[in-house]
Amino acid sequence: MTEVGGRGLARIENALIIGNSGNKDGMGVSSAGIWTPKTEGFLVKGAKFFNMEGGAGFKTCSHCFHSASTNSDARTTRTEGLEWDSNSPNRVRYSPPDNQIFLDLDGSLTNKGADTYTTKGYKWLVWPGECELDE
Repeated sequence: MTEVGGRGLARIENALIIGNSGNKDGMGVSSAGIWTPKTEGFLVKGAKFFNMEGGAGFKTCSHCFHSASTNSDARTTRTEGLEWDSNSPNRVRYSPPDNQIFLDLDGSLTNKGADTYTTKGYKWLVWPGECELDE
């Protein structure tokens, strides 16, 4: 993969993400394994997600909801080589302003094949025969 203009320097690679380790009573599951940054082209490669039930693998746009945030644009996070256990049914949870885009480079996020996208399911984004809405 060729990196252009510094894109791809910010990344998480070969990470082990555990939502609920069972180490502390009453602690429960984390709300998210990875909060995506307010950065275009962030890459998550080779992450393994375990016991994320009740949470999600990704939560979008860290602190975009904050009143002092100057970010209102959609950012694209790229993913590749992700692994999910059966206790991790929720892959993405959107945070306000709900406009994050994920580019799945190999199909391991969407299960739809290489170079597929996922974003919040607004009506104007769903094109018959082209897109699929998965609540």
